[in-house]
Amino acid sequence: MAELLTPEQCALAKYMSELSEEAYCAGWMADLEYNLWEAVLGLRRAYGRTTISHAKKERLRALCDACAGWIVFENGVGETWLPLDAWEQRFSEWQQDKPSQASRG
Repeated sequence: MAELLTPEQCALAKYMSELSEEAYCAGWMADLEYNLWEAVLGLRRAYGRTTISHAKKERLRALCDACAGWIVFENGVGETWLPLDAWEQRFSEWQQDKPSQASRG
């Protein structure tokens, strides 16, 4: 929940939500955290109706560095902070599962 986040974590959550709104008119699109992390890593530039410019990517990285983690959306809880090592592990697992997600489509 946003009220449990530090100011630095809130800043990252708010910016991620703004990008979701810009791309899809949704406060937190499904898999937002994964798609934006792909942008941070340079694996994607397009997200919905928006382009993740170098400036947006750098801002995401700076906000991530400021809070030493990443924000995820947990059902029933909302926006939740994960330390960077836990986030990178979750992202790695998501990437490995991604091909099977597409085949379920």
